[in-house]
Amino acid sequence: MFERIKRHNESSMKKEFWDRAIVFSSKDDYLTKTQIQYLEAKLVKEIRKIQSTITENIQITKEPILSEVDRAEMEEFYQALSLLLKTFGYDFLEEKSVNLDNTSDKETEKSEEGFMEGVVFKFEIKDAVSYMKIIDNDYVVLEGSTIVKEGRQNIPPGVLEARQTLINKGYLVKDQNNKLYKLTENYAFQSPSYASGFVAGGNDNGWTSWKYNGKTMSELEDNNNL
Repeated sequence: MFERIKRHNESSMKKEFWDRAIVFSSKDDYLTKTQIQYLEAKLVKEIRKIQSTITENIQITKEPILSEVDRAEMEEFYQALSLLLKTFGYDFLEEKSVNLDNTSDKETEKSEEGFMEGVVFKFEIKDAVSYMKIIDNDYVVLEGSTIVKEGRQNIPPGVLEARQTLINKGYLVKDQNNKLYKLTENYAFQSPSYASGFVAGGNDNGWTSWKYNGKTMSELEDNNNL
């Protein structure tokens, strides 16, 4: 496993969007290859459905056929894994629509990046205007934000899939003029660039796109104050 992760980090294969890896195992190595394939397919399916994390997997993961007993055991393993991930601060298996009704008491707290939580950042591109708050280290694009409708040629597959998922859920609808999308629910992303890429319809640097009082997130980080 270490050698495989090391190869992923080599310059020829280096993935710029990741900086950590999560490895899980079973007691006494009792998991079979088919069971592991089932768990991989389950994880990719759930992450893509929830879209709190963008997945990039070259191989299309198909769910293998398991016996009813094995399937029930793997579902129990998945639930335990999901609970452990959340315990250690990884919530990418959680639905990312966000209720902000009870966040007013957090507006004086600081996130890990040193920004004041609850501050509203703004991103304008073309005719779209979006707003974002940092809450519990998530980057929450706020309800009512408008989103560029047409995706760029370089739109990442994960961002395109996230848009389609929110359209299917009714969280992303056409505006009155049918020129933009409008977000009908607060929705959280795990990085400012995924949030701004979602708004812009393509690859985007959220550290320079999201602004507060005319200053970019990058400038605020450099100055370490708002």
